[in-house]
Amino acid sequence: MDRARYTVRIESSDAVAGAAGADAAGASGIASYEIYRARDKGSYRLYNRTTQRVLTVAGERGRTYRLYSIAIDAAGNRETAPETYGALVRVLKLKR
Repeated sequence: MDRARYTVRIESSDAVAGAAGADAAGASGIASYEIYRARDKGSYRLYNRTTQRVLTVAGERGRTYRLYSIAIDAAGNRETAPETYGALVRVLKLKR
C-alpha cells in the first residue's frame, strides 16, 4: 500500500486536509482513512475515521497541529504509521 499524500488549505481557523493514496494494482483498494492529530507538542490522537478524501480539521488560533493518516484497504490491511507528520498546520493569531 502506498503512503497517502497531503494537501492543506486554510479556511479561517480550520484546515482542510486532503489525502490521496493508492493500493497496489489489482489489490482491493483503499476503503477508509484514519486521521490522527497532535496539538502543539502533544501526543497524536485519533481525530476521525472517514471514507472521504477531504476532511475539515477544526483548529484554534495560536495553536499548531500535526496530522497524518493511515489508509485501510478493503481487505482490512492497514498502512503503518509514519515516522513523522504528513501535514503541519499553524493557525495564526489575527490582529484586529
